[in-house]
Amino acid sequence: MADRDPEVKLGEDRSEGITWAELMATDSRTPPKILTEESYTYRGSDPIPAERYTGEEFAKLERERMWPYVWQFVAREEDLPEPGDF
Repeated sequence: MADRDPEVKLGEDRSEGITWAELMATDSRTPPKILTEESYTYRGSDPIPAERYTGEEFAKLERERMWPYVWQFVAREEDLPEPGDF
């Protein structure tokens, strides 16, 4: 696997098509800043061990330490004003 240059500018190494930022810019309302800020952290280019995807011990740790704290963005609060709205 080739090393990736940590100094690569955001967006240089991406696929064709609309970016998340461009999509959010089409929204009729201004999205929260957290959804539009770009960030990049170089985490190296070493291969990820297969056990990350197949090992029960790693899956157990994910269920305990990650999944209880993960939120899925599904809608904006103003789109669901009343209890029971969906």
